[in-house]
Amino acid sequence: MNVEKLRKALAEHSLAAFMQPVNDEYMSEYPPACNRRVEWLSGFSGSAGTVVVATHKAALFTDGRYTLQAKNEVDGNLFEQHNSGVLTPEAWLMGALKAGDKVGYDPRLCTSAMVKRIESVLSKKNVILTPVENLIDPIWSDRPATPQTPLFIHELQYAGESWIHQIIRPGEDRG
Repeated sequence: MNVEKLRKALAEHSLAAFMQPVNDEYMSEYPPACNRRVEWLSGFSGSAGTVVVATHKAALFTDGRYTLQAKNEVDGNLFEQHNSGVLTPEAWLMGALKAGDKVGYDPRLCTSAMVKRIESVLSKKNVILTPVENLIDPIWSDRPATPQTPLFIHELQYAGESWIHQIIRPGEDRG
């Protein structure tokens, strides 16, 4: 069972929980099969959501659009299911963990604003948000291959402006 594999990884990394959002490192709403970690772990195939697996319980958080889909796809005996507009993953963690516990997350999959928001909540209970290599990747033995589709440039009529202007806009600070 995938949840049990992840719980073994939690123990190996001295973590009390791991957070996994649906998106990939490009913040894609619809990531390729090789990056659909939430679906592999829980069965949920929607485009918005987060799974949190703790050592003793797990939860799926989606917005209201996915309530019925989540109930159909996800085993309610393994995952609590929550509307993230009512209960956020960080609020759930506050109730599930104790002071000093560590929550792992893949920093490639979270924006800095997301990390700051979660840390501000968890710090109230001295729960530590800890960046780690993704714990799912090494345990996903039948993971689909990364797509090898060649890149292509959209024609100007579809892109609105040339690729070079999208990459280097005149007058912008290039760092």
